[in-house]
Amino acid sequence: MIPVALPSTESLLALLALLVGSAIWLGWAVRLVVSARARQGFRGWRVGVFALLGLVCGGVLWLIIDITLHVRAVRAEYREKYTLLLASDERVGAIDMPRGTMLRLKVPYQAASFDRAEFPRAVNIGGVMARVAERYVSLQTNAQYETIGFRPENIRLTGEGESLQQGWRCDAARPIEFETGEDGSLGAFRHCRAAGGNAIEGQSLPAGADIIATGGSRYTDGSVGDDRWLVHLPEGAAWPGMPRGGSLKLDAERRVIERMPG
Repeated sequence: MIPVALPSTESLLALLALLVGSAIWLGWAVRLVVSARARQGFRGWRVGVFALLGLVCGGVLWLIIDITLHVRAVRAEYREKYTLLLASDERVGAIDMPRGTMLRLKVPYQAASFDRAEFPRAVNIGGVMARVAERYVSLQTNAQYETIGFRPENIRLTGEGESLQQGWRCDAARPIEFETGEDGSLGAFRHCRAAGGNAIEGQSLPAGADIIATGGSRYTDGSVGDDRWLVHLPEGAAWPGMPRGGSLKLDAERRVIERMPG
């Protein structure tokens, strides 16, 4: 969302004057409708009334133009600060980006703070032919709430075809998520939507299943479970020994250790 500053004080005062004038005008118009004496007196003031009406209309038009130009100027300033079009091939946030990449920035004028990158062509990032990269970027502030740093927390790549991640065939047309290092470099695979061709214990995994790397469930006594993967089956998908839908917990060898009905 593009923030827009408040209009100038002069514009607000003009708006207030127009509102007061409009209220007076409305009251006078109602009086003309209900009073024959007022209508008779209006004949001698016709030229002045129409001149006043012209001034009011001109003031409204000026106000609309002033606010429109103000909003456009603020939006143009925002785009200049928070968007960047790469004029040449460049390495940004540990990613090699081609010329023509459009970046949306979290910190003004700092390319490495991008939270969205749109590539003019597919770019191979971690085995994903990506057209869009989206990151969650946390900002670091001081006591005066001024931004003093930033750190990318994860990255979601969306692109073309399929991608092989830790033995899973992932649909690259849906976001594939990775952890990131402090410099933005790609970290561990976290999540994707299954493409066709995956299997668990010889059973075909339906396309569209959510595949999530868990690292093991953490319990209150400090122990860590044997599960390493959580698979959410598509709604209505069948799996042996379960109602339709539901989820599976898998160990490191991708054996089912728990079935959870939907």
